[in-house]
Amino acid sequence: MKRQLLQRIQQCMAEKKMTQADLSRATGIRPSSLSDYFSGKYSPKQDKIDRIAAALEVSPG
Repeated sequence: MKRQLLQRIQQCMAEKKMTQADLSRATGIRPSSLSDYFSGKYSPKQDKIDRIAAALEVSPG
């Protein structure tokens, strides 16, 4: 995941006091997949970015 995108997601999560487990439940994305995104092992595809953005109530752009 690009560093800037990761930072934006983490900032939104912090503002909403949301953990990775909360984000997993809100998006339906497996916790292990989210962990891989946050560690930089894999980058999320656009559909996953859209689900994360919807859960965080932000624009996917």
